[in-house]
Amino acid sequence: MGLPAADDARAADGRSSPRYGEGLTNRQLGRRFEITEATVKRHLHNAYRKLGITSRVQALNKLAQAPGGHCA
Repeated sequence: MGLPAADDARAADGRSSPRYGEGLTNRQLGRRFEITEATVKRHLHNAYRKLGITSRVQALNKLAQAPGGHCA
């Protein structure tokens, strides 16, 4: 799953990016997708690394700036 750009991250993690902008915690995301909080953290860490970012704020900014961005 090589993710060099925000579009690729949204495609790979598309299940979580719209909800990510809802301000859900890692625990809430895990419950929503029936995965553990640790799995959520691992997916977010991988997405951050691939996007070259280190925080939720930066992730939301990247997603909002990408064509078709989901975050307001």
